[in-house]
Amino acid sequence: MKRIILIDDNEGFCYGIKSKMEVEGHYDCESKYTLTEGLEALKRNRYDLIILDVNLPDKSYKLNQELVELKFKFRIPLLILTGHEESITTVAGLSGYDTYLCKDKMEDLTSHIDFLINVKCRKV
Repeated sequence: MKRIILIDDNEGFCYGIKSKMEVEGHYDCESKYTLTEGLEALKRNRYDLIILDVNLPDKSYKLNQELVELKFKFRIPLLILTGHEESITTVAGLSGYDTYLCKDKMEDLTSHIDFLINVKCRKV
């Protein structure tokens, strides 16, 4: 089963996504609630996709760079989540992500995940 790491500080949101992924039976989803926790998990475990909230409380340039380095080192696709369309300018300032999705468009989440894991995942 493919593994996803979801890094988002909203525990209820994470629970909903994790439940959706596991009920659909396609993916094992692990949640981390800070970027620091997510980075530690990425160093210890193998994942097929990173889903990252763009507005984490512990986000910093240094931590973002570390995440992007791990993403490229292990060839893991990165899906950025943003709360609102207006946040797209924030997302545009980030480097290394493969695509983004607004949280109010979550009906598209499964198709984004399927594409990133099955088409982009591990391409050299």
